[in-house]
Amino acid sequence: MFEPVVRPRPHTRRHVSRSFTMTTIAEATMQIRAEYLEAPTLHLKAEQVQRLCDIEATMCQLALDSLVAATFLRLTSHGRYARVTDGESEPLILRQPERRRYRSDAELRHERAERERQWNTPHPPPAGR
Repeated sequence: MFEPVVRPRPHTRRHVSRSFTMTTIAEATMQIRAEYLEAPTLHLKAEQVQRLCDIEATMCQLALDSLVAATFLRLTSHGRYARVTDGESEPLILRQPERRRYRSDAELRHERAERERQWNTPHPPPAGR
């Protein structure tokens, strides 16, 4: 009988350049959503989702943030992304993730100076004593 010859894979991997095909956050979001719809019990870290869907890191993070904001995914305490529900798929409403407001250096210097000014200002003794 004819038996196929199975050769073991080499232990070293060659460097293969990957081309990222996702061009928009919406495409990346729909790709990630499709993966989680196909396997509802997935609990993956952002890096794992990035490798699974072959998406650039920042685009992957923006897409994951969008899916969390849309309450399709949730971030677990272990840093993994999981489906919110395991039920039937509901329509997806994409929302922008909440943006954090970062204070500028000038604002931080002003606040620090104000605290120091309040701290170093002599306070009058309480009235009635």
